[in-house]
Amino acid sequence: MIERTGKQTIDQWRQDIANAADPAERLKVLIGDNPMVSDKGRDAYRVFLQAITEVDDEEIHKAWSSHIHPLQQFLAMELARAQENRRVTARFPAELIAWLLIDLGLGYGVLSAMKVSRHNFDASGNMHVQELITRVLVGRGAELRDDEGS
Repeated sequence: MIERTGKQTIDQWRQDIANAADPAERLKVLIGDNPMVSDKGRDAYRVFLQAITEVDDEEIHKAWSSHIHPLQQFLAMELARAQENRRVTARFPAELIAWLLIDLGLGYGVLSAMKVSRHNFDASGNMHVQELITRVLVGRGAELRDDEGS
């Protein structure tokens, strides 16, 4: 199930970014599309979380790797595209930024699953962590396009 969930996540991501041509907009969609907290992915990822406790099980290690590596590769491909289009800094390798997004997404997903209150907004309640990640990664470009469409 862990491996199948990874394929389903990539299929969902492809569908969700299909109509977004701008690399910054594609990344914004992906950042907001954490399967650990989405209605479509939440239940499957609960199994994923339960598997975390099996730290000495080689089959679980293999399933996790088979799940995570394609997700990281997909994100790295999108990031590289954004770097080529000068929408994301090329100062850091796309592969490493992709791992950072995976790390952040897992932590966010775990905190959400555990219902940790106020982990996702600033103290004023005005800025969500996804907005912060988007701004850090792609700047105001995707945000300005959203404002222009309103």
